[in-house]
Amino acid sequence: MTVKNQPKIAFIGGGNMASAIIEGLIKSGYDQSRILASAPSKGTRSHLATTYNINIAEKNNVAAYFADIIILAVKPALIPQVSREIAFTLRTLGLKTPIISLAAGTSFSQLENYFVNWPIFQAMPNLPSSVTQGLTGIVPNKYVIARERSMALQIFERIGEVLWLADEKNLPAIVAMAGSAPAYFFMFLEAMEQVGVQMGLSQGHSAQAALQSGLGACLMAADSDQAFEELRARVTSPNGTTEQAINSLKDDNFQKVIANAMWAAADKASQNMANAC
Repeated sequence: MTVKNQPKIAFIGGGNMASAIIEGLIKSGYDQSRILASAPSKGTRSHLATTYNINIAEKNNVAAYFADIIILAVKPALIPQVSREIAFTLRTLGLKTPIISLAAGTSFSQLENYFVNWPIFQAMPNLPSSVTQGLTGIVPNKYVIARERSMALQIFERIGEVLWLADEKNLPAIVAMAGSAPAYFFMFLEAMEQVGVQMGLSQGHSAQAALQSGLGACLMAADSDQAFEELRARVTSPNGTTEQAINSLKDDNFQKVIANAMWAAADKASQNMANAC
């Protein structure tokens, strides 16, 4: 994709998720001059400009003049204020620039109060987008046409895998499976690191062993067409050390612990969506 075919993207907000997407896009070769971020904080604007060499703005309505597509990367509580500003400016310009909302729990019905008969996406990316290894669940509303869908895909496929969802009701599952999931893995690595130190390894060696084991396992799974269960069986020799570890995890109801955590994340996302309606 040539630079001139890269959509001009405006981020409303410059927090962790916006920064992760911007970083991933630039690492993938996206032209910084075609990215803008608006933020009221001078410190945030300075950080974004210095770190990523992108366009910045204090006022959100600047995005309306700049962008081919606008990404709302603010907290759900700010969606009404931001949406009113952006929608007013776009209507004044006679434009219906596609909107992508990253605000977890914000429904189409809420967004369509401000963007009437408008092409809108809801997207749930995750922080590994910063290293182009993200996963984004995305669902379009009924006003999105093929060109706009292609534009959104051009953005998110550069920072990882994309899952097109049939309904916004699927978004809580993506929150549990992807949005929140990196924290589960980090917690698992943290626990392994701590136990490794207790077993006598240095903290550095323990962290390296945990990280490389996790990375190797994930790459092995990604490179295989075998089910996760089959891969686990390959590593687990009868009466060996791994079997003892797996049996201990089963005795402690490891799968239920994971299920409870994921349902907690999904239920919270569903609750947020219900409250937003």
